[in-house]
Amino acid sequence: MIAQKYRITECEVPPNSRPGRSSLYREIVGEFLKKNITAGLVDAPGHKTANVAAGLTNAIKATSAPLKVRRRGESIYLERTDA
Repeated sequence: MIAQKYRITECEVPPNSRPGRSSLYREIVGEFLKKNITAGLVDAPGHKTANVAAGLTNAIKATSAPLKVRRRGESIYLERTDA
């Protein structure tokens, strides 16, 4: 008989140490969708442009929103693709 080399113990999953980090981008996507505009500039002070672009891209994929992220220099734009 072979002894088990691991153990599984029931427990609660601890909360995320960085809660709300990804919800910022989902919130931006949600607000943009509520507005009836085809394109808009996203301004997120205190956040790096590359991080905002990546976060918005991931939020769009996760929510299947009909949007595209456009980056022009240090500016980030959201554009509807269903128009």
